Amino acid sequence: MTVSIDRGTRLPERHFSAIGMEMIEAYLAVSGDDNPIHTDLAAARRAGLPERPVPGLLTMGLFGMLIHTWRPTARVDKLKAEFVAPILVGGDLTLTGRVVARDDQAGSAILRLLASQANKPCAIGEAEIGLGGAPRL
Repeated sequence: MTVSIDRGTRLPERHFSAIGMEMIEAYLAVSGDDNPIHTDLAAARRAGLPERPVPGLLTMGLFGMLIHTWRPTARVDKLKAEFVAPILVGGDLTLTGRVVARDDQAGSAILRLLASQANKPCAIGEAEIGLGGAPRL
C-alpha cells in the first residue's frame, strides 16, 4: 500500500480517550521530568490549572507516533511545537496533520500537526520528514 504524500494530504486522525495518569507516569519515569505539576493536582491548581497538564514533550512524542502510524518509513528530521493551551489529564486528545510542502529533490516533506482537546487547539506542531535514506546530520 502506497501512502500519498502530496501537498494537502491529511494524516489519519489519532484519538486518545481520557489521557490518564498511567500514560503520564510511564512517560515521567523514562524522561526524568519530576515537575510535580504533572502528578500533583494541588500543584496544578496552585499554577491556576483545573487539572494536571500532560507534559509537552509527551505531546511531541505523540506527534511522532501520528507520523509513523501514517508513514512507518518516515524519518523525522525536525519537530517543533507551540503550546497554546494546556492538555489536561482525563480529557480526550485528538491529533491531526497534513502535508503542507514536499521537496522531491531533497526527498522531504513538511507536515503541519495539531493536538486538540474538546475541539480547542492545544499544540500546533511542524515536522520535517525525510522520505527515505539515512538521517541528516
